[in-house]
Amino acid sequence: AVDGAAMLSWLAMIYAWVDETGSALDQLESLAKMPNGPYFGALKYDPAWDALRKEPRFSALLNELQLRSK
Repeated sequence: AVDGAAMLSWLAMIYAWVDETGSALDQLESLAKMPNGPYFGALKYDPAWDALRKEPRFSALLNELQLRSK
């Protein structure tokens, strides 16, 4: 239960790297609702997520996480 969110985040990252952006965003959107899910800073600044930066769903997710972090 503790490491599950991290494992699923890595799966989402792999989806992003192999150009499965829909699957990556599906994972991230569900993970954002979980404890220990991805946080704003990691998604915003980690170059591993560069493949998703042009996606509107990714921008919306970042905005949602930023609002929660305040």
